[in-house]
Amino acid sequence: MIRHFFVNRFVISLVAVLLGMGILTGALSPAFRKPENLGNLMSQAVPLCFAALGQTFALLVGGVDLSVGGLMSTITAIGAHLINASSGTKEVLQWLICSIILSILFGAVNGTLIAHLGLQPLITTLCTGIVGQGIALALVRRPSGYIPRSVVKFLAYEKGLLRLPVIYLLISFILVLFYLGYTRPGRHIYAVGGNKRAAMVAGIPVSSVVMKAYILASLFSGIGGVFLTCRLGCGDPTVGNPFTLDSVIAVLLGGMSFAGGEGTPVGSMLGGLLLVVIGNALNMVGISPFYQYIVKGVIFLTAVAIHGRQRRHS
Repeated sequence: MIRHFFVNRFVISLVAVLLGMGILTGALSPAFRKPENLGNLMSQAVPLCFAALGQTFALLVGGVDLSVGGLMSTITAIGAHLINASSGTKEVLQWLICSIILSILFGAVNGTLIAHLGLQPLITTLCTGIVGQGIALALVRRPSGYIPRSVVKFLAYEKGLLRLPVIYLLISFILVLFYLGYTRPGRHIYAVGGNKRAAMVAGIPVSSVVMKAYILASLFSGIGGVFLTCRLGCGDPTVGNPFTLDSVIAVLLGGMSFAGGEGTPVGSMLGGLLLVVIGNALNMVGISPFYQYIVKGVIFLTAVAIHGRQRRHS
């Protein structure tokens, strides 16, 4: 199972595209190859890759999680309230506990409404995301607060190419690989996403599996929000908004399908990394950030079209 995660057409294609992008951008802009920029790339990729790992669980069960942005924004706002220049480990731990509890709560609400009440994932998670956005705006109206890196150094330590958040991401990635590839609950997620009726006949508790998937989706998105806050050093009520669409694009690029039961966390990670590299490359060659939204929209439409074409021919 794990071997299949790494050896499939989406993973191979993404690796080839990433290498091509790196070589082309490095040739056009020597600054792209500098260690400082490579380290910056890794730091930028961490929040999005965590959100993509979370989105992986939602899409595997045939759903989607659009509450990502609201949750991540709320976590940055809470961090700005609890942590300041005079804070210590106690305040940071309080913030981490609050972030984890809030993430699980978001996932539990999404899972309950979708799995037990039968609501549509798209509308349900969009609404809970709006609630999260409202909470963030109630806490901070604009970017504010100050979270010194020295206070959160055990989360965000960086020196040269050594990035502690990247190590946390890799550990989480390995755990997700093991969970989905070697455990019964992980196999149940694929089974439910592939065919809910068949999974039910086989005795798999479908509602429980969907609930767990959404809790894990929110948990990983919340962890991404934690590292996003550490990177920003302040609270921002709208900073999480781009991650909703970006996380969906990342997993679709990685081989996921809205129909469920398809794709791997390897593809999701590579898809997230590709989006970050594209954004960085466009900045390096002088493309306005406003045009980057056009690029993302085209990529999203392309990914959806490819999956739709494959399903029609399968």
